[in-house]
Amino acid sequence: MATDVPEFGDSKPGATYVPRPGGYAVIFDEHGRLAVVATAEGLHLPGGGQESGESPETAALREVTEETGLRVEIQAFIGVAHELVFAPQENVHYRKRCSFFRAAVVGTGEASEPDHELEWMAPREALVSLHHEIQRWAVRKALEALAGGLPEE
Repeated sequence: MATDVPEFGDSKPGATYVPRPGGYAVIFDEHGRLAVVATAEGLHLPGGGQESGESPETAALREVTEETGLRVEIQAFIGVAHELVFAPQENVHYRKRCSFFRAAVVGTGEASEPDHELEWMAPREALVSLHHEIQRWAVRKALEALAGGLPEE
């Protein structure tokens, strides 16, 4: 399939991929650190799947609050990419259409997902630590748009 949308993951011959749109946030604090979420699976950007009738932006805002307790506002669209994944607990192959946004913290509240822990990390560390390649791609794109790349450390 010809597309300008980057794709991550390996296509499995014969697999049927279920579309799964979602929204994710790339959030930097005043010290240039990146917000990541630690789970049993590893480190991730805050965000996740869209609910019925929800836009990618709304999903990103909701998921950030649920996972981190942060309230954020969208500042800029970073890009969209596809990720091919297999969910063994559901026995389903997904084609995740991930929309990424740069966001800024405007307040705090309570996270509602106790198995997710907010951490702030230097961008260079995040680029080698994030579990998903698609999320590392989004962080690189956000950094390129902000001051032309990685801050000096």
